Amino acid sequence: MITLLDGQPISPAPDGLAAALDAARVRAESAGRIIIDVRSDGEPIDGRLLSEPPADNAGIGELAMVSADKVAFLTTTIHDAGDALDAAVQKQREAAEFVQQGELEAAGEPLSEALATWQAVRDVVVHASALAGVTPEEIEVPTEQGAVQAQDIIAELVGALEEIKRALTQQDWSALSDAIGYDLEDVAERWRAMLKQLAEVSAGAGA
Repeated sequence: MITLLDGQPISPAPDGLAAALDAARVRAESAGRIIIDVRSDGEPIDGRLLSEPPADNAGIGELAMVSADKVAFLTTTIHDAGDALDAAVQKQREAAEFVQQGELEAAGEPLSEALATWQAVRDVVVHASALAGVTPEEIEVPTEQGAVQAQDIIAELVGALEEIKRALTQQDWSALSDAIGYDLEDVAERWRAMLKQLAEVSAGAGA
């Protein structure tokens, strides 16, 4: 199996997929970079092969990986998450207005889009924290009320989403409007602060 990292062959050639992925990771990390794309014979590799790579070549003729500067990648990813969060807030406001007007069916689409975006932003925080070598418990986020741990801010989102689910289940439209239009927007403010802090922590990870 030919193994390439950023277009350059890894030598000596690793024996098997697991060894190839590990060798590329070690080489990238030694240069302050991370693997961001893996292709098998020109096609995106099956995610199952990444999660549980076999010791053999898995029938792959050429394994090509691309790396990126770790800090630059994290900074861009977190910035994009912030933009996505702003878009989610706009969708929340649309949904809340529809609920207030009694247009419950119309509220469904923007609410679904907002919740899907929240999930994506949460995933960014979890993965970026791991790449930066920290846990949410170790990230202190400055707020007007004092420093708050990132894990507590994440828990606030979980609570807000549970209230939305409860209101939907019980058809409590007044509570649903408040949860979307007020509670979730307050959570978004703290998440913006958390993303900013995470960006600073990530920048320090490359120092």
